[in-house]
Amino acid sequence: MPAMTPRERILAAIRRQPVDRLPTDIWATPEIWQRLQDHFRTADQAELLDRLGVDGIIGISPSYIGPELKTAGGIRYDEWGMGYRPHDYGSGVYDEQVIYPLAGAETIADLEKYPWPCADWYDYAALANSAGASSAGGVNDRAVAVGYTAPFYYHNKLRGLEQSLLDPLEKPAFTRYLVGRISDFFTE
Repeated sequence: MPAMTPRERILAAIRRQPVDRLPTDIWATPEIWQRLQDHFRTADQAELLDRLGVDGIIGISPSYIGPELKTAGGIRYDEWGMGYRPHDYGSGVYDEQVIYPLAGAETIADLEKYPWPCADWYDYAALANSAGASSAGGVNDRAVAVGYTAPFYYHNKLRGLEQSLLDPLEKPAFTRYLVGRISDFFTE
């Protein structure tokens, strides 16, 4: 089989087609990215992935333009109402989730009252240019992922991991409604 570009390899794997080798990706913290850039003497993401021999999937997202997000008591809230507090680990500072906005929800009525985010709160105009720049050939010939769609992940972040694992057993109708609302957001 002829050698594939990173983009061809990842898209073939997604389509369950033969690949020349297993596709690879890397997720790392900002300080690890910086150490890798320093080691390989490059700030170019695609070049760094090439030097590491990693296919990589370039992530892009629309800009948030919705209602102003609040910060209160050192907690930063996102458009879902999830709250994050910075935590210093010595080698880096990371936002840890401390507010799970639907943790106390008990009924479908509680879910209906929740202020769900809206797809109109994002500016999608620049996505085509961002995607084109990330997959234009050469070292930039990468697969591009737009946003992050994972209903169970959002279920975890809205309810907390333990409750999101119990919900399907304890509240199947509630869970169907909740996951449906999450999915609706990503298909608007």
